[in-house]
Amino acid sequence: MAEALGVVASAIAVIQISKEIISACKFYIEALRSDAPTSLRTVSIEVSTLKSVLENLEFISKCETFTAALQNRLAASDGPIEGCRVAMIALEKLFPKRSLQSGQNTSKRQKVQATFATLAWPLKQGQVQELLQQISRHREGIQLALTTEVTKDIKDIKAASEEIRSILTEEQGYRVCNWLTSTDPSPIHNRSRKLYEDGTGSWILRSQHWTDWLATRTRCLWVHGIPGSGKTILASWLITNIQAHCDRVSTSDSPHVSAYYYCYFGHHQDETAPFLRWVITQLSRAGLVVSTLMHDLFKRGTEPSVPELLGALEQLLQMFSRVYIVIDAVDESDPRDELLEVIQTLVTHQRFCNVQIIVTSREYIDIERGMENVSVSVPMANELVEQDIRLHIRSILRSNLKFRCWPHDVLHEVEDAVSKKANGMFRWAVCQLHELQRLKGKREIVRLALQQLPKDLDETYDRIFRRIPPEDWQFVSHAFQWLWFYAELHPSYLHGTPSSLLFDAIESNYGSFADVFSVV
Repeated sequence: MAEALGVVASAIAVIQISKEIISACKFYIEALRSDAPTSLRTVSIEVSTLKSVLENLEFISKCETFTAALQNRLAASDGPIEGCRVAMIALEKLFPKRSLQSGQNTSKRQKVQATFATLAWPLKQGQVQELLQQISRHREGIQLALTTEVTKDIKDIKAASEEIRSILTEEQGYRVCNWLTSTDPSPIHNRSRKLYEDGTGSWILRSQHWTDWLATRTRCLWVHGIPGSGKTILASWLITNIQAHCDRVSTSDSPHVSAYYYCYFGHHQDETAPFLRWVITQLSRAGLVVSTLMHDLFKRGTEPSVPELLGALEQLLQMFSRVYIVIDAVDESDPRDELLEVIQTLVTHQRFCNVQIIVTSREYIDIERGMENVSVSVPMANELVEQDIRLHIRSILRSNLKFRCWPHDVLHEVEDAVSKKANGMFRWAVCQLHELQRLKGKREIVRLALQQLPKDLDETYDRIFRRIPPEDWQFVSHAFQWLWFYAELHPSYLHGTPSSLLFDAIESNYGSFADVFSVV
């Protein structure tokens, strides 16, 4: 225990030094711009990499994944962490304190240049290079120790996999998976994929969050945003990318697989058990195996509890080197307390150490509290998302026939205004374009409409409903009643009620519609 605390304390100390060095590098690079030595950027990159490794080490220690051998190896006086600490202290001393003299008329840049001149940085290049080499060597030592700790022996994996295999025919395995599946989210996934616009979503692939997650430096990403920001479509696209990643890196000795689940308020349920049941069936089908515990639950014939499902999942995880799970719209689980607890368990418990998770949801305080200590926050409202929204808007303006006769400068104004006011909401942007296409392309009319754009989705929907002619109110009312009625009969299809079925039902049953709803 003492060794573990010593390792964590040393790691935290080096992390703090790294923050100071990174801050100093950014300060001088931003101030000196093109005059900044390239070695400053090298220092920033190397120290940032070390910081990520040590933060991962700190996280693993909290999850109680340290063995005594690993603790002793890292805590040794001549170990890699102590080596990093000594080298980082020496590197920090090469930077002057950033205390600019006040009361002078010189610019900030001139002050920094003067400070940098006194630093005599060019004369210290050799020292910097030598220290970076030491830091790199010690960092690699830490990474090797961690990799050795978490890498499972292939023979052990094969032996464990034999233990969890049930001797079942293909038909019996199929029956077990069908019994376990209580909610099939694949229709939501397929419809969301159809709504994806080429080029959007790539912002997250360009982020450091994604790089760290794929490299397992981060266990869990929490992607959050307001309604209409495109979280579900982004999730469906990420699922496809993760599946492609698994296909690229997976081998017979080191299988990588993915699973997903979509929570949905129309399910009217706590999504905890359905989520676990669906993930277990996906992994069972991917590994062509049914765990003994899962088979026992099937033979028992009663509903499995959440702890039992977690046990079955733990058995299946022994079949794979890495399992990537995406769970969308956690906020739509009713209730969601237990689901958040299960996510925390999957991220922090050693028995699920080969699981990587992405969670999406709206920005609710209880979800934030549940996720803040186990995940990295990825807000949907950021500059990269705004670029994706602009790309989506540009695509619609170019492909929609109603916009083709508009002047190019007007289209540019529309693209600029809608992109800037979207605040990360894809649905809001699409609704505005749908309304704008009703206008004639005259500059004065369009500019007035752009000045009066609604501030959010609620105001957008309110305007749309207010525009419905009074003579159509009854028709619209019946249409929504039919949607509700159809959703009650087929909850998993609420996202995509066939329009032909909707209108045929309204037209053919108009006279008896009241009778239908008096029964419901």
